[in-house]
Amino acid sequence: MGCNLDVNTPRGQQTLADELDAIKIFESHYPQYRYIHTPKKEPGDIDGLVVSATRDLVAVVETKCRYDMTLEKFTETYGEEWLLTFDKIIKGMKVAEACRVPFYGFLYIVPSGALLIRRLWSPQAGLEFASLVIRKTKTQATINGGEAVRDNAFIDMTGVAPLYLKR
Repeated sequence: MGCNLDVNTPRGQQTLADELDAIKIFESHYPQYRYIHTPKKEPGDIDGLVVSATRDLVAVVETKCRYDMTLEKFTETYGEEWLLTFDKIIKGMKVAEACRVPFYGFLYIVPSGALLIRRLWSPQAGLEFASLVIRKTKTQATINGGEAVRDNAFIDMTGVAPLYLKR
């Protein structure tokens, strides 16, 4: 089981390494929290969990690494809109709702070494968007390429301050 997962390819392994860099950035800014990975040998609905120093679950997380842009290109070309598969949002919301904790998106812009964190859903407020734009678009199917036409959410990241690794 799990041998055909994209994570087992060289590109998938690079993404895992970059995800670890994103987590280092997060933990350097929030040392009172720890990011716990979900198992990578099987497909999962979320990428990780955030727990407090007292071992309380505080968040569910979806982490995405982007390689085709800098922070400047993200702002200038994409208008600070993050494309995320809508299915990922639904799955993350369901897990977060079951646990009664917020669901966050971690967008790591690898060439800039910048981590953007946005709360996507919370038990108190529901979806955290002023307006959620969902469009059926053609995107890369997986980290290893290909094309897929699917419902994608366009998440406004305006005003989200980038985090960089604290030394």
